[in-house]
This record gives sequence, C-alpha cells and structure tokens, in this order.
Amino acid sequence: MLMPIENFCRQMLKDDPSITPAEMLHNLHAAGYDRQEAVLAVKEFFPDIAVDEMCRIIVNEYVSPLIEKGELHRLLILCEYDETEVDEAIERYYPRSLGYIIMLDDSASMYAASAMIKIDAKAFLDSSRTGDQFGVNEFEVNAAWVYPEGSDPVPATITESRGELDAAKAAIDRLATAGSLTNIGAAVGLGNGMFEKLITDIKAFVLISDGEYNTGPNPADVLKNEPPV
Repeated sequence: MLMPIENFCRQMLKDDPSITPAEMLHNLHAAGYDRQEAVLAVKEFFPDIAVDEMCRIIVNEYVSPLIEKGELHRLLILCEYDETEVDEAIERYYPRSLGYIIMLDDSASMYAASAMIKIDAKAFLDSSRTGDQFGVNEFEVNAAWVYPEGSDPVPATITESRGELDAAKAAIDRLATAGSLTNIGAAVGLGNGMFEKLITDIKAFVLISDGEYNTGPNPADVLKNEPPV
C-alpha cells in the first residue's frame, strides 16, 4: 500500500534536497501514484514552477502511451495556471504527431544483416507514440506491403493498446531475404500512395537498406514533394 503522497514527497526532499520537479514526478509515477495526484503534488511542493516547465515535464514523463492533449490541458488548469498560458505551453511542448513509412530491403545482399534490420525496424516502431501513423513495406525485385497488408492499405494509427505495433513487428519477423535485385524506387513508389493518406503533423520515409538500387527507377525521381528520408 502506498504511503500518503505528501509523506512520500517529503521523504524525497529529505533524501535529496536538490531534487527537481521532473525527478519528483518521475519517482511518483514509478511508485504507482495516480497521475492527477502526482502532478498536483509536484505543484504543491514546487509552487513557483512555471507553466512551460510543468507542461514539459508532464509530457516527458507520461509517454507510454502519450498523455492525451485534453488530459494535459485539464491537469494544467487544475494546477491553477492561466488558460491562455496553458494553451500556449501545450502548443510549444506537446509532441507533434509523426507519420512514417518504413521501407525494408530484403534482397539477397542484405542476408548477413537481416537480423539487425529486423531489430532496427522494431526499435523504430517501439519509439512511436499514440496517434502516430505508419506503414511497413519490403522490397527486392519488386515491393509489397508488410503491414498493413493489401495492395493499397490505409496507414495504421497507433492506439493506446499498441496492438498495431505488435502486429507489425510479428510481420517483420516473418520476412526472409530473397531476390538478387534491389528496387528501392518501387518501395518509394508504393509508399507514395500511403504517404498522401497520412494526416499527421510530420511525415517521413524510413529506409533500411545497403543503399544501392540496381533495378527500377532512380528513387530520387520517384519521390513526391521531397519528403524526408
């Protein structure tokens, strides 16, 4: 059973008088205290903390899943900050949503690196936040969707359960290198259709390859609107 939160905070300050608001919130979160209770306790023990700093530490702490914007607004208002300042702080510090398309090279030249490719791709997926969107394709002679499946799928939107990420990682684990040609342009062309369906703030392609295309069009010529790769 958790001790009263005020006692826990006083103990933290006794053990480390230089503890920061971010460290206190992290310790409260790790100990299992309710989010609202933890945020209000930090405000009580650091009454002069600015709204920008409070907003930033809440966003940095509650990321898996990412705290919803409406909940963040409610907590900051409960801390008795001015609503205009709250809205401005959220605009500055709330992460912008990311939409991305991972393009995995599984041609024969990548055989020795296939295990690392899967590790890297899954690690990138794990860094995603609730509300982000993504797709994964693979290419060698041609290109095809790994997740979501289909000839022209819509992007997967990450929910709080993160089940979409689990399904994508399982599909990646099933991939095997094949084919002697590397058609990066086909992967980009396939991705262009999904790219236009992304409704996120930031959009990008993520290419995992040895970087040498030897069939198909020049990938640079296939890119539309010069999205970052």
